[in-house]
Amino acid sequence: MSTPHAKRRRLNDATTTLKKPFKSPFRTPLRPNIGSDPPSSDPPDVSTPAQLTSYSTSPTTPDAAHGAPPPREVALTTPAPLQPRFSNPLTSRPTFSTPSRGVPKKTSSNPSLTRELVQLRNEVQILTQAHTLATSTKDEDLQILIDKWRTASRAAAEELFGSTRDRVNRMGGVGAWKEREKEAKERTMKWDLEEREAEREKIAEARENGEIGDEAYDKYAELADEQGQEEEVDDVSKTADDDSFTMDMMLKTLNIDLKLIGYSKEAQRWDGFKPNDFVMTDAYTVPQAYEHDALQCYDSLRLTRISRTLRVLYLLETSYTADCHRTFDMSLKNQNVLITGASMGIGATIAQRLARESANLILFARSEDKLKNVAQECREMNPGIQVHVASVDVSNHESLAKAVSNAVNELGHIDVLVNNAGLALGAPNAFPDLKVEEINTMAGTNISGFMFATYVALNEGKMKERNKGTILNVTSTTALEVPPFPGEAVYHASKAFQEAFSNVLRTELVGTDIKVLCLRPGVVATNFHEQRVGYDKSQYDSFMDGFEPLVAEDVAEGAVFMLTQKERISVKALDIVPTAQRSLPVFDKKWNERGEDRRKTQM
Repeated sequence: MSTPHAKRRRLNDATTTLKKPFKSPFRTPLRPNIGSDPPSSDPPDVSTPAQLTSYSTSPTTPDAAHGAPPPREVALTTPAPLQPRFSNPLTSRPTFSTPSRGVPKKTSSNPSLTRELVQLRNEVQILTQAHTLATSTKDEDLQILIDKWRTASRAAAEELFGSTRDRVNRMGGVGAWKEREKEAKERTMKWDLEEREAEREKIAEARENGEIGDEAYDKYAELADEQGQEEEVDDVSKTADDDSFTMDMMLKTLNIDLKLIGYSKEAQRWDGFKPNDFVMTDAYTVPQAYEHDALQCYDSLRLTRISRTLRVLYLLETSYTADCHRTFDMSLKNQNVLITGASMGIGATIAQRLARESANLILFARSEDKLKNVAQECREMNPGIQVHVASVDVSNHESLAKAVSNAVNELGHIDVLVNNAGLALGAPNAFPDLKVEEINTMAGTNISGFMFATYVALNEGKMKERNKGTILNVTSTTALEVPPFPGEAVYHASKAFQEAFSNVLRTELVGTDIKVLCLRPGVVATNFHEQRVGYDKSQYDSFMDGFEPLVAEDVAEGAVFMLTQKERISVKALDIVPTAQRSLPVFDKKWNERGEDRRKTQM
């Protein structure tokens, strides 16, 4: 016999059961683990009866047969707690049956339905990833990068075009260049014509000998005539505009594609880039053929996105040389460069060359008047740079340190030292015949002054403090070989000292980013060699006879080459010599005699 407490307990158990969350009988253990599930529950099987959407409770009571209300339905999603229908169940003592949750009969396994559910879930996941990819902000970041690159490329190209135009003007102007181009074109056309005529004669002879037929001969003659007409049309269509010609020369020299640097040759202006230069199609337009296939749709989005990004990166990489004046990474723009011995010769030419590179210049020399002239020329070449000058004898450490401190107060620090000051005296007198003053002067400038300049650049110039900088020592090829000329003992020994000092200094500066480089010129046609022979013209002419020496511009180009290398690259030593200088003592004195034959060969 049931007690009221037992009935109440069964009633509470039934209520607790109905409050538990509903678990679908169709949830399959084969569902792949591909991330978070979508919010919707699994769809019911096609054979599932509709009555599974609700449960019914039918308590059996004495009132049931006397018109009792119909059993109450409880929704699956929000099961309501079961409440007794009697206000005082303990006194009325009705008989309750334990309500039980309706559990449907387990349906048989359906493999095709399982596979379909798995495929649907995979497609939902793929489409979710595709949507995330399509709505990401990576393209905006990439476009910002493109805009920055475009701005830098345009500025570099404009500056490069300006420097090329200045160089063209210094070398005789566009007219002279055009004339040379025209002459070269005419020579090439003449040679091609002669070759075609000679070939045509051979073909005609072969036809007469019966080696080829008339049809083959006529076909060859037709092709030869068409080739000649194409060359004439190309020559006529060449523009006569000065700027266009300068641009052609620049691109021909540097092998730059106009489109990659954003220059419109037809409009004669910098147009920059259009979006289609980087993105050919909309990366997120789903092809119609894929709109019902989730996997192909996702692959289309992913591959198009990848191809789009790779195209941009390819353009950025292949256009890198258009971003700079050359294929090197380091720019001298706004670098503070100290040049000793800058009043004439190699030092003055290096200063002028670095002015075109937009470097700020600190020029030291003993001759104040000559130094001011060089400074003025540098300012005229590039009005945007700063030029600081000081009349200094590098052999005087105190005055040298003071001059460097003044320059640093104005410019902040020194990035590059071109240690160029040097001289040779007393030739052709042998060492015992030299004057002591000449020995002291050479040793004071080439040895003491050389070290003092390095010392103040590292300390007063703040290279050591910043752990960064470049020391370019202008030494000589005579440092490595015994010179054949009389009166070279002190000069040769001083240059050998400079090489040894540079090698040791480079080692001592390990742990810093300071480069120590040696530039070794051969014979250069400057006042240095005139000074070496005491300005004796006959001796100078005798020494230079028969071969073509370097000019200071050749050495300056070598200096720029060394200074503009990547930070991870050091051209520790660079020998620049005339081709006729086979070694320090051996010169090809027949070089000039073969000049005419060489020019004909080059033509």
